[in-house]
Amino acid sequence: MVSYKKIFKNSTWIVPAKTLLAYQTIGNTSVPVSDQTVWKITEYKKGYIFGTSYATINQTPAAKMSLVGSIDSENNVLITFYSDSSSIAGFGELKHHKDKYWFVMQMNSLSTINSARLIVSHWSYMISVKPSDSNYQKLPGFDDTSVPEFIELFD
Repeated sequence: MVSYKKIFKNSTWIVPAKTLLAYQTIGNTSVPVSDQTVWKITEYKKGYIFGTSYATINQTPAAKMSLVGSIDSENNVLITFYSDSSSIAGFGELKHHKDKYWFVMQMNSLSTINSARLIVSHWSYMISVKPSDSNYQKLPGFDDTSVPEFIELFD
């Protein structure tokens, strides 16, 4: 039997290079952007994950939010990313092959800036990385930036 606690507790998940593309819509104009997101999952309890999400758009910090999510018995995933002033839902599925696990996720965020609607739409894989991995040391979409250096952008 798989121990999800071992997989998720104190784990780091990132967007791989092949799914950095997202679309940002302001008013009625949509443009492609690069959306790198890092999840630091600190805890797993009976089907629920808890942690922090860090997201950038075109290498500019966009959101640092807490996350709480559920993974059901069929590996469907629902995650809420939240702060004091907003929340975003992400939907997806936990996939696995042999000893590798990854998420396939979708999210749409909506906010208002200067009376204009700002929407970011992104589907992506989220892959687990460890400090010894090349994607941990050089985060996709960020030349020569490690995961810890990326997270420091939000302090």
